[in-house]
Amino acid sequence: MAAPTGKAAARLRESVDTAWASLRRQCPGLPWDRLDITSRLQVGTLHRLLGLPVGGGPPVQAWPGLLGSGAGTHHALRADVVVVDEASMIDADMMLALLQAVPPTARLILLGDADQLASVEAGSILADLAQGAPPGSGLARQTVHLTHSHRFGGAIGQLARAVRQAEAAAVEALLTAHEGAAATAELSWTAVPATRAGHLAEQALQQGDTPTHASWMQQLRQVPASDTAFAAWVAAMLHAFQRFRVLCALREGPWGVAGLNEAIETAAAQRGWLRPSAQGYEGRAVMVTQNDTGLQLFNGDTGLVLRARPGSLREVGLAAWFAGPHGPRAVALSRLPAVETALAMTVHKSQGSEFEHAMLVLPWGEHPVLTRELLYTGVTRAKSRLSLSAPDLSAVLQALPRRTLRHSGLREALRQVAAAPPV
Repeated sequence: MAAPTGKAAARLRESVDTAWASLRRQCPGLPWDRLDITSRLQVGTLHRLLGLPVGGGPPVQAWPGLLGSGAGTHHALRADVVVVDEASMIDADMMLALLQAVPPTARLILLGDADQLASVEAGSILADLAQGAPPGSGLARQTVHLTHSHRFGGAIGQLARAVRQAEAAAVEALLTAHEGAAATAELSWTAVPATRAGHLAEQALQQGDTPTHASWMQQLRQVPASDTAFAAWVAAMLHAFQRFRVLCALREGPWGVAGLNEAIETAAAQRGWLRPSAQGYEGRAVMVTQNDTGLQLFNGDTGLVLRARPGSLREVGLAAWFAGPHGPRAVALSRLPAVETALAMTVHKSQGSEFEHAMLVLPWGEHPVLTRELLYTGVTRAKSRLSLSAPDLSAVLQALPRRTLRHSGLREALRQVAAAPPV
């Protein structure tokens, strides 16, 4: 089992473990110790599965199941079933390497949402395969469309469907009905004038029952004294941080990641919750932007800078903490790979994640990146609550007719193959 990013692979591992635990509870009489495959199941990135280089570097060490000597080796994987999650993020080159490595006797299962943002690199392979297969063709018969969401329903589900189908009237009606909704509502829509972008930081720090950044920032100074209580406190802090995120369409500007990270830090400092500095500071939310296989940190992993142990003070007593399968783990700030502040992140970077409460921010003005796929991806990151903010409704509606177009030629090739006479 694999996924395009370390973060998506971790979510896949978590999903499998959760489903396996649920099966054990439902069927307690079965010999689970002999049936258990999860302890032997390898789940990681596609780069590691195939031994591909990351970011122009040398090839990473492949899994023991890889028989060949890296990418391009035909039938290299010793596997009967290969499952790949978040397949919408796979570009053309990666898909080619995967198909070359899977033996002809194996079953390849690609899971993903074809309506999400496509890969950053060339190609929209999953969408071409899922939506471009001619009716009645062999590929169409192997394509299954799952319609029940286990992440959300209700108003969030209605908005997601309306966005996916580009139903502008339905989107407008839903948002109008939920304008200024209470903080406990599943969906809320807020029109923020372009001159009041700072108001977005206030939204991200609202206090109440709904998860926001206030949920964990207020606990920063309540560090337990004992080692046992400290470990539980770190786990609770990371859990609270992962429940909420601000998602942006842009990286730069007051409505983008850079501007909102700074605005939230400033507003939190005014409340006495954070003390931002140029270096790592207690309470800094970080996202890894460069893979480090030695530390088992991957592009997109998020964590918090907290005290390294009870009673430790100042910068030398801080560490970056990340959630792991066996509990939180600390990484010295001096050993961290490249990181950036992650109170807000782009919708692109949020792929493969889910948040109990997602605050989606769309900027004012015309932006080519505002597409139906970006809006749909942002909406579907929310599990229990979605807060959508933009200068006005037109900023939302303009994204619906605009598609992310990738002309790979794959759809045309699939039609030609389907139309060709049998050999």
